[in-house]
Amino acid sequence: MTVRKGISFFVFFVLISMIAIVCYTADTDTYLALKNANIPLLFCAFALVVLGWTLDSIKFMTLSLAAGEKLSFKDTMTVVLVNYFGCAITPMQSGGGPFQVYMLYQKGVAVGKSVAVTLVRTIFTLVILALVVPFAMSLDESVLDNYRYLSRYLYFIFAFVVASVALIIASIVKPSIIKFMVEKILKLINKCGFIKAKRLTEILQKLYNEIDIYNSNMKEFVGHGKKWVIISFLVAVCHMFVYMSVMPVVILATGFSVNFLQCLIAEALFLFVLYFVPTPGASGIAECGAATICAIFMPLGAAGITAILWRMISEYTGIALGAIVMIKSLGLSDANDLLAKSKKKEKFITK
Repeated sequence: MTVRKGISFFVFFVLISMIAIVCYTADTDTYLALKNANIPLLFCAFALVVLGWTLDSIKFMTLSLAAGEKLSFKDTMTVVLVNYFGCAITPMQSGGGPFQVYMLYQKGVAVGKSVAVTLVRTIFTLVILALVVPFAMSLDESVLDNYRYLSRYLYFIFAFVVASVALIIASIVKPSIIKFMVEKILKLINKCGFIKAKRLTEILQKLYNEIDIYNSNMKEFVGHGKKWVIISFLVAVCHMFVYMSVMPVVILATGFSVNFLQCLIAEALFLFVLYFVPTPGASGIAECGAATICAIFMPLGAAGITAILWRMISEYTGIALGAIVMIKSLGLSDANDLLAKSKKKEKFITK
């Protein structure tokens, strides 16, 4: 997928979902929500978004220090914004990683270290999202009483996060386990006829080399920068708290009360699921899902327009700025090449 196609699909799904939401939910509550909107609170919501970008930049700075690299705030802010754009134009937000790695490489960070930084950053996000629910319930055990349907997703989230963390630990401490798993998977694929037998050894050797390089970088990352990793995780917690506070503030701005803990739980589950939505940047699903969450705390007529306001403030501004940074830093042709190369690497084992 090219950058132009990614942008086109993203805009298409966003517009279709917005039109659908407005047509389905519009009534007098929609008009009242817009008429009574608290403008200072909406500006407060946008200020939280800017604070979130700032904390995300600091998170990149501290993770880079853990990898033995020193980056300025300006350097990491461009990485943050380009990540927004990369996630928006690719299915399952998969383009964010390659764009981050490339931007870090442009700032002088080796590719292996860049991969380690982006990987740890993503793991931080998933772990924090998984911890939101038990943390909220520790503050108020009745927080899920009225919304039991949300709890059915908890087992999946915890299982996924635990498995991911276990694989990360194994890849650092015992890379032979990962090599064993890769070999078994590839041999199974070979039996299904998707990989030619003569290429199996070549592919395994290449993947083994990649695993060794990754393992070396991750050991250096974790072994020499533990203090900065811990600081980065604490910053990540603050960043996620600030980001997830935007929706409750937008709801308050439209004139409705909101249970903060219940909103955090719903957002945590929702944001986790968005990682696996196949549309570019989770477009369409994100808008409709946000409307569903808002409907927990307000009439459906007000929920639709509130969800759109939340997406405009929390996501579209970052995506737009990221597009500007990307065009200035890479240009459309280089960005297309970057996406194409990352796609080829993903398909390597199926050739």
